[in-house]
Amino acid sequence: MSVLRDFLHNISRIFYELGIYREKIFINPLILFLISLILTIFSATFNMIMIWILSLIYSMIMIMIYRPHIKILRDIYILLFFLAVVPGTPLLFFEIDKQSITYDPLNINSIERFIMFLSRVLIAPTPFIVTIISLGWPVVSKELMKIPGLKKYIIYMNMFLMLVRKISRTMIFMLAAREARIVRRDKKYIWRILTSAVGDMILQTNYFSRNTYNAYKSRCIREC
Repeated sequence: MSVLRDFLHNISRIFYELGIYREKIFINPLILFLISLILTIFSATFNMIMIWILSLIYSMIMIMIYRPHIKILRDIYILLFFLAVVPGTPLLFFEIDKQSITYDPLNINSIERFIMFLSRVLIAPTPFIVTIISLGWPVVSKELMKIPGLKKYIIYMNMFLMLVRKISRTMIFMLAAREARIVRRDKKYIWRILTSAVGDMILQTNYFSRNTYNAYKSRCIREC
């Protein structure tokens, strides 16, 4: 339970960092956002080292100028690493083509495939992640709302980020309260507690979402 609580705490910290409004912005945030989005799409689509290098150079420049919290970036990339390792592990043992999947024992080629996949997953979103963390989502969303037709969806995105932060914190408190009441260190008993915590969290999520949406709709002067 402590591992799950630490994981939720890191998620809450990441979303809290996204919600901070940065005041010192030297370049138009919309331009930086579009550049990072283009670099991310090209890095994920094309398996080209040069594009990956450009993405890393852009990210390093953003880090040197805006100096985001390195611990937040570290937590994000730890999560990305584990998300990349799970689907990438079969590449060490199988060669996957468009038409077939053949067994290929662990060798230099399979290790190279795995490293290239891992590099793509970690490098491709780097410009986008660094830009959002450096500028802050409130600054970026404020500029995106100026684009016709996007305001409604940006508001929904803001509500989603706020709900994730609030729900993760509530889940942390619920797990801490249940862990403090554990008398037996029996696995079945602990799983039963986790199951009840998940059920309570689903109810809390519905409660938070409904109240947030109703609060938003009640403040709309025009159609939202």
